[in-house]
Amino acid sequence: MNQSSSNSAKYVVGIDLGTSNIVVAYAPLDTQKFHIWPIPQWLDRGQWGSADSLPAVRYHFGSELAASDQELPWPKSTLQTKLPPAIFGRWAQSIGTTAPNRLVSSAKSWLCQPQQSIGLPEKSDTDIAQVTPLEAVASYLDYLHCAWNFEFPEAPLSEQQIQITVPASFDEHARALTLEAAQMAGLAHPMLLEEPLAAAYDWLLHNPEAEQLAQCKQLLVCDIGGGTSDFSLINVEPDPDANFPNLARHAVGEHLMLGGDNIDLALARQAQQKLSGQGRPDVKQLKQLSQQCRQAKERLLAKDAPDEIGINVLGSGSALIGGTRQTRLTQKETQQLALDGFFPDVEITAKPKQRVGALVQTGLPYPADAAITRHLASFLTTHSTDDALPDALLLNGSPFLSTQLSDRILHQVSQWYGEPVTRLASPAPDLAVARGAAYHGWLHARQIQLIRSDTARSYFAIVDSTSGKQAICIMPRGTPANTALTLSSPTFKLRCGQPVQFSLASDNSPTVYPLGHSLADNQQLHHLPPLSTELDGQGLRDVRLNTTLTELGELRLVCQSTSDIKTTSQNSWPLSFSLRAHEQTQSSEQSESNLQIFAGDSVIAQVFGGKSQAKKASPMRPAQLKGALEKALGDSRHWSGLVSRQLADRMLSISAKRRRSEKHESVWFNLTGFALRPGTGMPDDQARIEQLWPLYQQALQYQKESQGWREWWILWRRVAAGLDQNQQLTLLDDIGMVLVPGFARSAGGKAKQQAGIEERIRLIGALERIPVEIKTQLGELLLDKLTKSTHVDASAWALARIGARKLAYASSEHRIDAATTNEWLAQLLKLDWKQFPAIAFPAAAMARLCDDEYQVSAELRAEVATRLKRLKHTERWLCWLSNTEDETLEDQRHIWGDSLPSGLSLSH
Repeated sequence: MNQSSSNSAKYVVGIDLGTSNIVVAYAPLDTQKFHIWPIPQWLDRGQWGSADSLPAVRYHFGSELAASDQELPWPKSTLQTKLPPAIFGRWAQSIGTTAPNRLVSSAKSWLCQPQQSIGLPEKSDTDIAQVTPLEAVASYLDYLHCAWNFEFPEAPLSEQQIQITVPASFDEHARALTLEAAQMAGLAHPMLLEEPLAAAYDWLLHNPEAEQLAQCKQLLVCDIGGGTSDFSLINVEPDPDANFPNLARHAVGEHLMLGGDNIDLALARQAQQKLSGQGRPDVKQLKQLSQQCRQAKERLLAKDAPDEIGINVLGSGSALIGGTRQTRLTQKETQQLALDGFFPDVEITAKPKQRVGALVQTGLPYPADAAITRHLASFLTTHSTDDALPDALLLNGSPFLSTQLSDRILHQVSQWYGEPVTRLASPAPDLAVARGAAYHGWLHARQIQLIRSDTARSYFAIVDSTSGKQAICIMPRGTPANTALTLSSPTFKLRCGQPVQFSLASDNSPTVYPLGHSLADNQQLHHLPPLSTELDGQGLRDVRLNTTLTELGELRLVCQSTSDIKTTSQNSWPLSFSLRAHEQTQSSEQSESNLQIFAGDSVIAQVFGGKSQAKKASPMRPAQLKGALEKALGDSRHWSGLVSRQLADRMLSISAKRRRSEKHESVWFNLTGFALRPGTGMPDDQARIEQLWPLYQQALQYQKESQGWREWWILWRRVAAGLDQNQQLTLLDDIGMVLVPGFARSAGGKAKQQAGIEERIRLIGALERIPVEIKTQLGELLLDKLTKSTHVDASAWALARIGARKLAYASSEHRIDAATTNEWLAQLLKLDWKQFPAIAFPAAAMARLCDDEYQVSAELRAEVATRLKRLKHTERWLCWLSNTEDETLEDQRHIWGDSLPSGLSLSH
């Protein structure tokens, strides 16, 4: 039953399902009185109360909490009994800062990602139960359901008119998951509303005549929450027959994971750097800093702000002797970081910086560019109609409680427009979305629509053709809600009695494609998980696609038999998203790789034993292991990331057996490093690194074996991308002396010092996360080695990684500045490249085309290009100097020192 036809509803309820906080507003359906609901929750240990928002977190507690700490005044729901026990509310958020491995947060952001089977908390200990993002979001709604029913027993939440807000940038799969979460929580028929639209409805609630829009043509709604930034454009046209203008939302931005939480974390890292001289804060302490910095930011960016605010972090561990360490955030540095880092003044032509071929952790895809104003400029130049920029602005979200941030955006948009734009004031930008959603529902019950919200995207079905995959438009951009469309051509021949799937994609560009328009499938389209159905009966059916965007915010597709003129339930089959498709696909891949690894287990057992197969297996020499594995699993260069990581897990589980002999130890280092390379990019890699790192303190068993030392350093070079800065600095402390002039002579014949000098030099180049000032010193030492003609190949490779304009995995803050790189390039150009052709690689890496602020001089780049043309096999490096295209597999082999396994998470 559609909620609009329900006769039992007493209230309309708006739920702002935020990434960081959840707010609920409600109003009786018979009166226009809107209230923010104080949500009952644990505020602190032993302190039960209520607050205007509920943190979107759940804390998976253990024995540290007493039974009384966990009790709620209502009975457990069915969903609660199925999920791991957790506490909610502000106390959960507070206690989670001291145990972040037990805290689930940002679950909503995962709904827009393919990794739906990921367990949260991401980096929990093995004894801590996890939930999926869908389960986490469902548990928040379930908590609200139980709390509401406790306070409003006469009006169960499931019977009310419910509006749940989602980012305008949410794709259809994320919207479907949100509705699935609501159903899991017992809320069967909520309506979805875009958050910027809800903010606009809240403004209209307080300004029913909309007088300020009388002279405006286009309204920009800039909604910045804790975890996302959401942009929408609303066209404003005067209505000659009414005082109220015609409003129509015509464009929405891409999903942008930038918000107030990012500013808090940046301030926390700044505070962390100040504390570094007193010992480096760990992850738990960084969480403490982030929460304090959120409160400090709000005060330091407000009117009449103090000059500075103290930040404290509790001591932990014996090194701190239980002390509390202190630092201070000043008003000036906070303003500079927030305003210049996240809201800098930019031109309207500015474009966000992009990652190109950089390896990233398998986590949430935060944008490479933190400047929200650059993303906003790009959105406006793409979507503003008739090249007209918005002349009205509505700001929403808790960051805009700061007048400095709101004034900066107002100034920026006015600067782009050419004169001051109209500012629509929001009385409570942190509560507006929930209240606006409730108002929208209140109006919907009266069949009133103040803002027309036609589809902001075009939708396509992906089909195979003789010329390759084609995208067929099944719903053009701008289609009104509840408009049923039928794709008459092509038709599809489907077999009854078995599952069928349709691939779907969307396009967010301003282009309006007509129904049935065909274009080649391309990377600009946003591909969604498949839609599936099963036709009853037997034989083949000819069907066509029917498409509707429902008033609830669902994209509904139906396969309709071509032999029927009218749609009937017996001859139509609704398509639905495979909400756990990623889980099923991963399970299939896992099964296939498990079969491969099972074949490799007996091979490993013949060398290392420790498996039941070893009793039946013939012994094998360690040197034969790699070849035997390739016979069982195929060429090692083609092992997928999944197969490689399962091999790494096998090797890590038998790490103690590496000590059987010097050959066993050497082979274990070689295979484990190869299987775990580059140390990141696959699920659970962080846990694998945490299992591997303690071996560094144990070092080698057979320290007189030169090959063992070489494989040891190769292992750490291969997994360097998975090591944090502290671990990389530890490695550097132990190996940095190899760059000091005269080291080889002073080392004499000692195996530990003499073995693997070149491998240690290469390892130094792979340590991209060390501070820039230290990298600069290392670069100078490497240049000295090149001029002395010692270890030229290894030194050139390391220098290429240290001075590269595009780092392989580290963030841009770890790049050497352009001025220093210009000096290094000038020195390289003085050397004889014909005698030492390895010099070409660092020169190309330093001269590579990149973002302006890291660019070397055009003259030096031209000189490098001239030199490269004189050498053989440098065509790819020449391409680096003229464009920013992604690396080829051969490029990656040069950059990483190894080919990379397939299936890693690479950003583009």
